[in-house]
This record gives sequence, C-alpha cells and structure tokens, in this order.
Amino acid sequence: MKNTAYIVTLIIAVSRAYGQVCNTASTLRPAKFSLGVAPIIYVRGGDLGLLVDGGVGITRNIDLSFKLVINNGPTYFGGDFEFLLLSGMPMISLATGMHSAGNIGVDGTLNITFPIQRIVSLYGGLDANIEFYNQETLFPLWFFLGIQVMARKTLGIFMEIDGGISSPAPSILDLGINIYF
Repeated sequence: MKNTAYIVTLIIAVSRAYGQVCNTASTLRPAKFSLGVAPIIYVRGGDLGLLVDGGVGITRNIDLSFKLVINNGPTYFGGDFEFLLLSGMPMISLATGMHSAGNIGVDGTLNITFPIQRIVSLYGGLDANIEFYNQETLFPLWFFLGIQVMARKTLGIFMEIDGGISSPAPSILDLGINIYF
C-alpha cells in the first residue's frame, strides 16, 4: 500500500499541453472500457505534465477516447474516434478528433502496431494537429514510437517517445499504464 501511495503521489506531483498517442492500433471491443495515466516529460525545457485518458468501444473496429493533460499551462482536453483499418500483423488504425488547450485544434493519428505473442506490442506512426490561434494556423507534426507490455490481462504498461517534426511540436517522453475493463 505504501508503494502504491508513493507512485500515485509521484504521478500527481509531476503535473504544456499536448495529448499524445499512448496506445496501440488495437481498438476496444464494444462496451469495453480503458483508463490510462502517464506522466509526460517535455524534452526541451524539462516541463512536466500528467495525461489521463479513457476510452470505450463503440463497434468491433471503432472506439472513442478522451484525453486530459494537466500542467502549468492551459489544460488540454480532447476526444477522438479511432478506426481499425487492418488487424493482424501489422495492425493499422487511423484516429481523428478535436481538442482545446487555450485554442481549438483538430487531430489525426496513423498508428502501425506489431503485436508479439499478445504480451508485447511495438507501435509507431505519425500524429498531426491543426491548431487554430487568433490570427494564425499552426501544423505541429510528431513521429511516435512506443512499446506496451501486458503485465496482466487487464493492465498494460507503456513507454512512448514523440519526436517533434515541425514547429511548434515539442519532443515528449511518456511512461504510464492502461487499465482495461
């Protein structure tokens, strides 16, 4: 219990606002849920944040997820639909959605995942935003690489690196958990 309290306190304490991918191309089955949490480290400047996300399966190949990023800047809140385009080896999904973080934005993610023995999944792809500011439109673009290890049937531990390709996309490191219900 002491270790759990320490980990939760650490996660809350490390609370810029970009929501990253933090999952594989797999979609949730209908009426199944997920809940995830991850500290976020912004490589340039050493800023920290906390990502909390949740999802629900809509159909066998579509899920809906919401993300909240808390930090010392504007709070990020967004949602997206993820569509499984190809199952098997590899799995490919496309997600599209919207967010608000002091501005309004549109998201798009192409995720390619290589599942290994139902325990480990290597994933990567491109994550793009269109950000609408007062008099300006920006197009931050990231490549991402990640690994998710299923520690239990309902618990995934992941690590993800998001490399900023275009300005103002910062490079980000995420390490967290996803719980599946």
